[in-house]
Parts: sequence; structure tokens; C-alpha cells
Amino acid sequence: MSLHRVVALVTPPQSPFELACASEVFGIAPPDAPPRHDFRVCAEHPRPLPTGAVRVGLASAVNLRRRFRTRFGATPGAYRRTFGGI
Repeated sequence: MSLHRVVALVTPPQSPFELACASEVFGIAPPDAPPRHDFRVCAEHPRPLPTGAVRVGLASAVNLRRRFRTRFGATPGAYRRTFGGI
């Protein structure tokens, strides 16, 4: 199976809901499943984790880390170091 790269440029006033819809469409799978799409998000102005967490509706960076670790089995930083970023 070939891997498709999908990149989403997130610019205001795009909502987290729209990004969540895109991730559903492109099938972000559990960490142990073989990837079908390499889905990454680009931002015009990358922000530190606490700012990013609040902007997507989470109470804090701690909440984001906890949810991310539950979903992907690693913290956002560890995931980024392992799988890279754009």
C-alpha cells in the first residue's frame, strides 16, 4: 500500500472542528495500525504548546498532553521527534 501525504494549512478563522473533520476523512489511525495517509498540520505562525492548546479549546497544555498521550501513546514532543514534522 502506498502512503499519501496530506498537509493542512491552518489559518484563522479555521476551527478545530474543521481540522477534526479532515482527520476523519483522511483516516488518522491508531498508532499500531499501518498508516494510509501521512497527515500533518502546518501553521503560518507556529505557537508554543500552551498557546496551541488553548486555541483549540483545551484548558491547558497539560490537558492536551494527556489527551494526546491517550490517543497516540506518546507526548506531542516525543511524537514529533519520532515522526518529524513539516
